[in-house]
Amino acid sequence: MSRLLSIIALAAVITTPARAEWEWTRWGMTTHAVRLAAPADLVRLDEPVGRSRLRMLLSVEIETMGIAAHARLGFSRAGELGMVELRPVDPVRDCPAAAEALSRRLGDPVSQRHTPSQRLLWSDDGTNLIEFRSAGDGACVIRLTPLPKRQPYLGG
Repeated sequence: MSRLLSIIALAAVITTPARAEWEWTRWGMTTHAVRLAAPADLVRLDEPVGRSRLRMLLSVEIETMGIAAHARLGFSRAGELGMVELRPVDPVRDCPAAAEALSRRLGDPVSQRHTPSQRLLWSDDGTNLIEFRSAGDGACVIRLTPLPKRQPYLGG
């Protein structure tokens, strides 16, 4: 009986992919799987991500936390989802609201810096690393990436 429970638990861990921010995204999804699961207005891109091996290959307009945002999805060379990037449509109004919504939902950041620009980091359910960056001009970006496996201070 205990062996059967161990097999069921292992199968659940193996078959349950880590969630990104939305129901239709999971870390490691292929571009094809994301296109099939995403809203109909998905746009193709091919933009490099600075200082990364990822490329932004897909974009979609979404609403999250009550904020309209441009979402870009970054994929590895192997074609697996590795980053979700959100930029509010109205940064002046929505960047402060996004920071507040993240703090309400996730609690205190595990890391924060306020100068020269604001940078807040959270760990979400042991699967997501959520980074909020705000520039002096009012613009901001929210990046979700898989939580690194060996980051004990982030819960990984």
